[in-house]
Formats: sequence, C-alpha cells, structure tokens
Amino acid sequence: MVAFTLVGPGPLQLALVVCAFSVNSVAFSVAFAGASDFLPQRQRTAFFGCVIACYSVAGIVAPYVLGLVVQAGRTASEGYSNGFLLVGLVICVFAVIGGRLLNPEAARRTLEAETVRRQAATTAGRAS
Repeated sequence: MVAFTLVGPGPLQLALVVCAFSVNSVAFSVAFAGASDFLPQRQRTAFFGCVIACYSVAGIVAPYVLGLVVQAGRTASEGYSNGFLLVGLVICVFAVIGGRLLNPEAARRTLEAETVRRQAATTAGRAS
C-alpha cells in the first residue's frame, strides 16, 4: 500500500493497488484457519466474533478518517495519496507489533499443557 502511493499513475501503480487490496482478503481467511489450530473449540466462536466486530468497526471509522485526510490535502489526489500512505504505514507498524507479540508455537504448547492438566484433573475427580 505504501508503494502504490510513491509511484506515478500507470500499470505498476494499478498492479500495486490490486495487490494491496487483495492481500487482506487472503490474510483474513488464513488468520481464521491459523487461529483454529490453537484455539480451543469452545472459544473459537467468541474469538472470531471479536475479530469480525473489530474489522466491522474499522469499516465505519476508516472512511471517516480517510475523508479527513483527503480534505486536508491540497488536491483530492494528494489527499488520497496521503491517506493511503498513512494506512500503509499503520499496517506496517501493527504488522511488526503483531509479529513480535504472536507466537503460535508457544500458544500451542500452553494449550496442550492446559489440556493435559484439565484431563488429569477430570480423571482424578472421577477416581474420587
């Protein structure tokens, strides 16, 4: 998204726009599939509901904020360019934060350990 704001109009910019707006669709489906690997089944619905709520709110807030950025530009073209540059930079910042905070393997180990602990507790409770 950052790249298409830095190149002039033409086929390269069009290709970058298509890539920028296509990757997020794939990311959502991959994120749901990945989360299904380590979320307990009873927590998946709540987690997916929270994710959907977040990006639904973003669908309301983002056009408003982008509109403010467009209005602040000297021209509509400059405003849109600045707006998409801002969005691209925010995406990059949160991608780095997410990459640093998320550790699927650690989450899987924690979940497996908790599952073993609960199974042991259940088995011990039945034996009593």
